[in-house]
Amino acid sequence: LYQAGGVRYIGGCENGKKSGSGREYALIDNKCARLIYSGGFYEGKRNGTGTEYAERYSDGGRESLVRFTGDWLDGNWYYGHWFEDGRLLYSGEFRYNGEEARGTNYHYYNEETGEYEVRTGRFVDGVYVGE
Repeated sequence: LYQAGGVRYIGGCENGKKSGSGREYALIDNKCARLIYSGGFYEGKRNGTGTEYAERYSDGGRESLVRFTGDWLDGNWYYGHWFEDGRLLYSGEFRYNGEEARGTNYHYYNEETGEYEVRTGRFVDGVYVGE
């Protein structure tokens, strides 16, 4: 799939939608694109196992880092590992709209102590609710 003069997707399609294994790209300029996702698709959405990438800018230029790797459901993170700037932040379930998730937050901010700590247990909308 090409858009705006550059590649945006390479992979399987079914009924005009991304399906099966594929790779998504973001256009950097009119001459190149960067990989933003590699993995499974179903009905045009990220589904199954896949890896999402982010860019980090520094004096040395751009580098691609893993942002999330794991399982996807209907285009959302479902179960896996979330990274920021190459550092693991969270491993476990991801749920939305107030649903409870289980996992380990490696950089949880404790408002009572004012410090960051590792918390394993249940989370609702990113807030720790107990073991």
